[in-house]
Amino acid sequence: MLYNCIEDIGYNVVKKRRSTMNKEEFKALYDAYNAPAFDEKAKNAWDTSINKWNNILKKCFQDKDGPELEDWVKSEEKDKEKDYIPYFLETGEKFFGHAKPGTMQGCMIYKKAKDDKIYDGYDKTDKDSIEDEKLKEHYNTNIKPLLKNIVGAKTLKDVYDVEKSDLYANFKAKQMLRKITILMSLTENNQYKNEFMWIFIEKSVDRLAQILEVDIKENDTFLGINNKVYKRAKDWTGTDEAKRDKGYYYKLYNFLWDLSINDVVVKPEM
Repeated sequence: MLYNCIEDIGYNVVKKRRSTMNKEEFKALYDAYNAPAFDEKAKNAWDTSINKWNNILKKCFQDKDGPELEDWVKSEEKDKEKDYIPYFLETGEKFFGHAKPGTMQGCMIYKKAKDDKIYDGYDKTDKDSIEDEKLKEHYNTNIKPLLKNIVGAKTLKDVYDVEKSDLYANFKAKQMLRKITILMSLTENNQYKNEFMWIFIEKSVDRLAQILEVDIKENDTFLGINNKVYKRAKDWTGTDEAKRDKGYYYKLYNFLWDLSINDVVVKPEM
């Protein structure tokens, strides 16, 4: 059932809420959406995040099998304390969506703040040092190849195959893995460029699938559903593919996020 709840929140701005909508309703709401400005600050944030991600790719994946354990675990050296991949995915990069794991245990292997021991989620024990042989084994046979497979995915089928793998299933913080795929979809010369929403939460994507009445199959993965929703949303905006620039994707991300939480603010009618 489609319904509106319009509330005056000042400056003649209103919030419009939806449960389902058709293409015409979606486009009308999208066109009226009071999107955050894609100004110089936003443009610089976009470019900065992608440049940082490209540096990680160059350092950890170019001509390599993937990041080393030292690239995954927080360093004791002060000048490197934020120079590790989970920090970038969770906190260091926020422009393309938030990927917080809830607790650091979701990272599977991480340095504990209270005693500097290394937690190993693959056997649920604490290790005294990053040099622990069992810790290295668990990282090298689980996280390292998983990250390599995600980054190395060339097609959408590759992306979904990795998502269905045991390595992926055994890693708790799926939001982080999904963010890697989204970041890869924003790099140049990618075969699935701009194919995924910058949203990593099941509840939000399922909500959008409901609103846009996207046909979901039982065997669809999270990223598969994400892609289906995004494809329909892009089509329903009515914007030609050739005109979909960074400003377009920035507006669409913010619009879809607000739509997923029933909080779309639209411009006042003149």
